[in-house]
Amino acid sequence: MAFPFMSHTLNAFPEPPSQSRLSSRSSTSLSSRTSHIPSYPDSLSRPQSAIPPRPSRSNSYLGLCKGAWSVQESLTSGLRLVSVSEGYSHSKRIWRCRTCGFSGPAVPIRYGKGWGVDESIKEVKVFLDDIQGFLGGLESEASQTASGTKEVTARYRWMLLVKSHVKQKAATVGKHCGESAYKCLLCCAEGKETEGYKDVEMLLRHLVSAHGERGGPTEKAEGINCVVGGKADGLEDWDVNIVLDD
Repeated sequence: MAFPFMSHTLNAFPEPPSQSRLSSRSSTSLSSRTSHIPSYPDSLSRPQSAIPPRPSRSNSYLGLCKGAWSVQESLTSGLRLVSVSEGYSHSKRIWRCRTCGFSGPAVPIRYGKGWGVDESIKEVKVFLDDIQGFLGGLESEASQTASGTKEVTARYRWMLLVKSHVKQKAATVGKHCGESAYKCLLCCAEGKETEGYKDVEMLLRHLVSAHGERGGPTEKAEGINCVVGGKADGLEDWDVNIVLDD
């Protein structure tokens, strides 16, 4: 059974409705979704319960590294370009968090000058015992394995890891050394207690099972750019793609 293609941003901090700009890519079925979005007159502030906590030093940045939040403002707000030596005569450029030792490859910008991030797509098979709720009451026979678990393909880019990393020492980058490497941005933004995940597979399993069904407002805002349903185009701007009907 094929699942409908849905594209939405999983918003960590949605703006008030009067200030938000709707994404043109998410215009389909928008009227049915926006009917559930509360609006508040300009003269009134939003209810305190509707305002998610903001990351700050006083709340330890909600469990994430400060750089994970800063990169949502701009790439260079959270990362800096550095050169590291490789042997005696070679060096390479990498992006390093401005707050901790988290780092990743820098890629030369094609047909231009400067350096960008690695936008290559990596794929992980996520196996879940029960994702009935996540599938919205629909099941795909093709995703059912012989053992009774269900298989979902999760595709991601490096920016998902940037936005999800916890404060790390340089020695633990890529090795983790038994420490947590990532936390869920969405859970942290909502002020929920969230465990740490030692690798990207564990993080993706959590995103699929706990947040894959999220729809909500379709504004383009800070958070994880997520495409759920079909296989996303590699030329589009997204951080994670949860494929249900591959």
